[in-house]
Amino acid sequence: MLRPKSIIGFMLLGSILAGSGVRALEPVPTVPPPKSWENFVVLVWQFQTELPRDKALYESVNLKGFHIDYVDPRLQTFAKESGWPYYVDHAARKGYLHLRDKDVDPIMAQFKKSKQALPRPNSLADPKTVETMKANLKASIGAAKGGAAVAYAYDDEISTGSFASPVETDAGPQGLAYYRKYLKELYGGDRQAERAVRNFARKLRRDRGAIVRAVPEGASAGRPG
Repeated sequence: MLRPKSIIGFMLLGSILAGSGVRALEPVPTVPPPKSWENFVVLVWQFQTELPRDKALYESVNLKGFHIDYVDPRLQTFAKESGWPYYVDHAARKGYLHLRDKDVDPIMAQFKKSKQALPRPNSLADPKTVETMKANLKASIGAAKGGAAVAYAYDDEISTGSFASPVETDAGPQGLAYYRKYLKELYGGDRQAERAVRNFARKLRRDRGAIVRAVPEGASAGRPG
């Protein structure tokens, strides 16, 4: 039987690829681009600025594009009145594709004690998570109608965890089920998959030992020993 402890190295890939097989592509109708796409458009992330208050400041440097987080009636009214193009950020809302610190910290605290792969908050293998993101996207797109929204970012800093942490793995029952299915399809059976995992774990231990021997005692990342 495959155990979470044995397959941490594979889990990230599995959580992304394992959900379902390749589906036949359906034809997508052509959508004419909006007028705002006639030229290259700079869409500003409003760090330390605020629209419409800083409209004159933007225009002084020939900037007429901005961003909106999820749904913002005030900014969407400004977009419709000004005709300025914008992109919708966090369209699926935060906490699903990109986990927040408050999502990650409790799991990391558990991981430091158990050293075991743990279920990912808002697992991407959970149909409820997917349905919630779909509902959030519909709300974002619906609120943007009538304005010059030229792009939608499901979220920024998208990952299956928080940058690079053990939370990138998903050892919940749904994630593991999808992952085992993926391994079985990849290697042609349960026994072959288990053999591949054992070989990977053996190689990982060997390579880690070689790295430890090669690094002088007392050396740290970014500083030669």
